[in-house]
Amino acid sequence: MSLNPTHDPDHGLNSDARVTAFVARQKEWAAAMAAARDILLAQGLTETIKWGQPCYTEGGNIAILGGFKTGLRLAFFKGALLDDPLLLSPGENSRAGRYLNFLTAADVETAAPRIRQLIAQARRLEAEGARIDPAEAPDWPEELAHICDEDPDYAEAFRALTPGRQRYWIIHFSEAKQVKTRLTRITKSRDRVMAGRGVND
Repeated sequence: MSLNPTHDPDHGLNSDARVTAFVARQKEWAAAMAAARDILLAQGLTETIKWGQPCYTEGGNIAILGGFKTGLRLAFFKGALLDDPLLLSPGENSRAGRYLNFLTAADVETAAPRIRQLIAQARRLEAEGARIDPAEAPDWPEELAHICDEDPDYAEAFRALTPGRQRYWIIHFSEAKQVKTRLTRITKSRDRVMAGRGVND
């Protein structure tokens, strides 16, 4: 019986045919992505598509692949808990995710032992129920507080967002230097906030 009802027979029972198609569509990093995919599948992780990207799970989200201008990223959802100081952070506001960056399939193959060790660590952490301590909620910009006072529906929807989504919206609003820009960002966020979506959803 297949572990994944959409599996690709050429890549095993834990694969997903949608990922095969996804890799084939890549203009850059396709070879590196295929090499990383083979390693992830060989470790027994279940493959799917989440957030529009190949994602690898085992009781929870373990890793995700994505092509960026700088290369292929193999990102670990709880990378901040992994014992590897060379893992990269997506940005100063990222508390959990960490990634490796690759340009070629050869780069991936060279790093294969390290990737397998990281996968083993990530699986163990997931099995143990390890959690990243939540960040302290950032201060709301005055403009957000004002709009919430004026628009109770928006206020209710914003407060109903997960803490992580709230945090990234607040960071997005607060990064704007001028009041006018902050107001514009908040106004433009309305439809997505009302739909329960975050900045990157």
